[in-house]
Amino acid sequence: MSPPSRHALSSLVAADDLVFVFLLGHASFDSKEYKFNLLGPDVTGSELKAYLDRFPSQKVVLVCATPCSGILTKILSHKNRIIITATKNEFENNATIFAQFLVEAFQNKAADSDKNGEVSILEAYSYARQKVDAW
Repeated sequence: MSPPSRHALSSLVAADDLVFVFLLGHASFDSKEYKFNLLGPDVTGSELKAYLDRFPSQKVVLVCATPCSGILTKILSHKNRIIITATKNEFENNATIFAQFLVEAFQNKAADSDKNGEVSILEAYSYARQKVDAW
């Protein structure tokens, strides 16, 4: 069975569902538009915004672990959205190491800063950020 298309997904989620999107790979910024690099046409920041706008009542978490991703905080910020990017701005175009530390956070008890037995998105982000800074 193939996954639902990006258009069909919005019809499958309930109003109180969480939609989690994780972008990992290469990206660029051409002074006008963020582009997530794919085989075939790249996905632009504007297209990502239109896609996420299909989820107006759901909580959306977008993690973008790509170069140049910092621009997405400006483009995609909206009520009920958490936008986490691997770079601070659109001009940081080197390969990122953020994703490995973000994933590690969910496996490492040290990331559970409030010691409740679960790692939240904020705790994972904080852990990854500290690891990136130390790296």
